[in-house]
Amino acid sequence: MGRQDAVREAAILLLFLALAVVMTWPLARELERAVVQPAEDPQLNSWIMAWDAHALLTEPAHLFQGNIFYPYPYALAYSEHLLGSAVLGLPFQLLWRNAIAVHNLLVLLSFALSGFGAYLLGRRLSGSRAAGLIAGLVFAFCPYKMGQLHHFQNLSAQWMPFALLFLERVVRRGRRRDMFLLGLFIVLQGLSSVYYTLFLAV
Repeated sequence: MGRQDAVREAAILLLFLALAVVMTWPLARELERAVVQPAEDPQLNSWIMAWDAHALLTEPAHLFQGNIFYPYPYALAYSEHLLGSAVLGLPFQLLWRNAIAVHNLLVLLSFALSGFGAYLLGRRLSGSRAAGLIAGLVFAFCPYKMGQLHHFQNLSAQWMPFALLFLERVVRRGRRRDMFLLGLFIVLQGLSSVYYTLFLAV
């Protein structure tokens, strides 16, 4: 990929990020202090990712020993662990120390990465950048996902199109690099949402 192509792809990623801000407005304006209503799941998921970050940095062997539901052990196992998203958000947790802000930022990133991944897959399969953009828009902002704003795990489908992209490349070329990236994106999807991992397996 030449420099001009890389700049163009970066611009498309920024376009999807801008669209994520517009489509979820006023979430970006309230990034540090508010969550989508009903608030129960966003608050739970904010805690999960903050706990993941804390445990990974202090006692990774005790990751599932969440500091809630005492005296019951393995509290993190009672719900999605969101580890893939927590790792993505770890630098922001360290920077902000604000679990709500990191949760909201990751919501925006889930839309942007979903759109960009579907764009790359659509462009690869069709040979058309316009078709890729349409694929990205449909996958990122379909009514189902827009209706799940308060369920972060149901937004975290961003690694599926990347996995399918590299699956196509493995089938076509059989290169080890593509096999590695296929495995990486499957693992990232598995660590981000159990639901979508099952869909991806099918």
